[in-house]
Amino acid sequence: MYINHHIVAMDLTELKRYSEAFIQNDDAVRESEQNLKTLLRHITDFILIIQADPPYTILDANQAALNALGYSIPAIRKLTVYDLHHEKWVDDIEACLTNNKCEIPLLKSDKNEIPVVTNISQFEWDGIPAYVCVARDMTERIEYENELNTKNLELEIALEQLKSTEDSLRQQIDSIIYQNILIRAMCDNVPDMIWAKDINKNYIFTNKSIAERLLNASNTREPVGKNDIYFAERERQNHPDNEAYHTFGEMCQDSDDIILKTEQAQRFQEFGNVKGEFLWLDVWKTPLYLGTDLIGIVGSGRDVTVEKSLQNKITNQKNYLEALLENLPIPVFYKDLNGTFINCNNKFAEFYGASKSYIIGKTTYDLFPEDADYLLKEEQRLFTEESIQFNHNVCDRNMTAQPTLIIKTLHRDVNGEPIGIIGCGIGLPFKDIGGTS
Repeated sequence: MYINHHIVAMDLTELKRYSEAFIQNDDAVRESEQNLKTLLRHITDFILIIQADPPYTILDANQAALNALGYSIPAIRKLTVYDLHHEKWVDDIEACLTNNKCEIPLLKSDKNEIPVVTNISQFEWDGIPAYVCVARDMTERIEYENELNTKNLELEIALEQLKSTEDSLRQQIDSIIYQNILIRAMCDNVPDMIWAKDINKNYIFTNKSIAERLLNASNTREPVGKNDIYFAERERQNHPDNEAYHTFGEMCQDSDDIILKTEQAQRFQEFGNVKGEFLWLDVWKTPLYLGTDLIGIVGSGRDVTVEKSLQNKITNQKNYLEALLENLPIPVFYKDLNGTFINCNNKFAEFYGASKSYIIGKTTYDLFPEDADYLLKEEQRLFTEESIQFNHNVCDRNMTAQPTLIIKTLHRDVNGEPIGIIGCGIGLPFKDIGGTS
């Protein structure tokens, strides 16, 4: 009798242990399902969960789909798949569900359509047979066609991997892997430098451009855990005879400090020598957060060395022309094709008897009302003769008619289209006017 009680006690203990293990496994499954739902809600593609049986009621949707379609969760759960498509596509919907993929546009709450490519899989959602529809907005498909073809192939591969398992944990891992591949492929495909740093200003991500062109790293993995100073000092140590071989680095650290202190996105101009050649970067940096915690910096830099060199040349040329214009001993002006004075030199302002600020913005009729008809008539010859000159009495600041040789030429843009008129006036003796009024 004692032995039987002992056996029963052992059986109950074992049963209790199995029950507790079952409850823990059930909780783990529910937690995995909740994690999956949370993941789906934060994916940027539109995800719709549709009941597998007619009338194909919407069971759930992620936030991206709700934002794009203009519905709330309670509102969209009252709809069927037919409510999300124009009536002209009704006959094609069931075929799409069977074929697991379609390109039927989604219908927003305002009745406008969003062109999408939708991938459809069948599985169970909260114990109910359902379709998971993953729709991607294809509005910019034409502009990004080449890139999207590559990414769509990667997406199809990723979706095939997702179809091979119903394990929610595996789905989450595959999604993270895919996102990393996608980000890496996109970042390495652009010529701009892209990077991320931790709170200590050590790299946690670099694209191919910054690794090769700025840091001179062996690959995109080498910079991880290192900072700009490390690579700057390595370059200098490798070229001790050339102090100017690498001067880029310290200022990057300074701008990192600004971002970490202000926690605001800002733009910087960073420049210096890299591999013995001058490099100028137009840099954008922004703080990186995990939730509400500041964890680092994200940055991008565009090589504008050539643009800056051209800008400096243009500025120097502009300064030279302005200095030349102001030092000419004759009045010179510039007008647009509407006859409005855009600029003039001080000699012209002195001759007219007003400031440059007064003259600029005025028309020929404003400044020379009595002579405007004649002057503008002469200007019409520019469109057939390119450059003209004629004599005319022009009133100076004292309202005294001055015999003047007026020379005008047509100003054209880089395409050869006329955009303005350049003119000057040269004083003449009265005898050279020949009676012109």
